[in-house]
Amino acid sequence: MQRRWAGEIDLGELQRAGGFLLIREKGAPRVDTAMAQAQRTDSGPALLVRPDGYIAWAGPDVRTNGPDGWYAAWRAWTGPSAEAVHARR
Repeated sequence: MQRRWAGEIDLGELQRAGGFLLIREKGAPRVDTAMAQAQRTDSGPALLVRPDGYIAWAGPDVRTNGPDGWYAAWRAWTGPSAEAVHARR
């Protein structure tokens, strides 16, 4: 199996930890969230990856807010109960 890397981080290792994974576009600063994060090394879009490895969201920028942003997609997949877990971290 070919390994995918984002900088020096093995994405397979991040996914094994469970939970969603936010992959920021190249050059984007970290997002204020307890969610696991990595940064792209190419010019591709920002991604929100579900725990099963499927893409839940793709967009030009992790700073996109509103209904087109990664946070709205995360909420759509996890529901309001995720807010409580997110806030406790």
